[in-house]
Amino acid sequence: MVKKIGNIRIIMGCIMIFSLMLTATFVFAKDNELPIRKSYYIEKIADNNYEEKELALVNNLNKTVIGEYDGKSYDLQIVDGNVILKDIATDLTRTIYDLGDAKYLSEVNLYYYNASYILIVTEKGELYANIYKSNDENIEFRKINLKNKIQRLKVIERKIAFYDDPSVELYGLNEDVHWEIIKL
Repeated sequence: MVKKIGNIRIIMGCIMIFSLMLTATFVFAKDNELPIRKSYYIEKIADNNYEEKELALVNNLNKTVIGEYDGKSYDLQIVDGNVILKDIATDLTRTIYDLGDAKYLSEVNLYYYNASYILIVTEKGELYANIYKSNDENIEFRKINLKNKIQRLKVIERKIAFYDDPSVELYGLNEDVHWEIIKL
């Protein structure tokens, strides 16, 4: 008998819960308004969150390396197609690019991790980039594989939401003003 009363209590409890849920559904989910008809016409808006900048191609470039305890300044110059690194404090010079066909120097700032790189544009339109960041004392150049001969360099800086620094894309332009993206 006690088992039957316990089972009846369980069944009655389930019926009460089900009836309360059904009542709440009818009371709170009742909607007398007609559904709003939606238009699926999409208007394209131009995205103008970028800024184009042309990089200056120069024959002299200053480089500053700030170490843990001191800072050093260097001057990079193109002399007879070679790139010469001169320490401003000690006047020591060394050749860091000796192929004899360097035409211009430039520096691109990629913003993340304080990464700016030195670039060399040759007379043939080839591009060489420093392997190490500009705030590093080591300098070693590697050739960037390109489809076109480069005459000018341009960067596009895009403002990205939630980031302080923009994303930077580097482009090379040839004499016909065809763009080619450059991956460093």
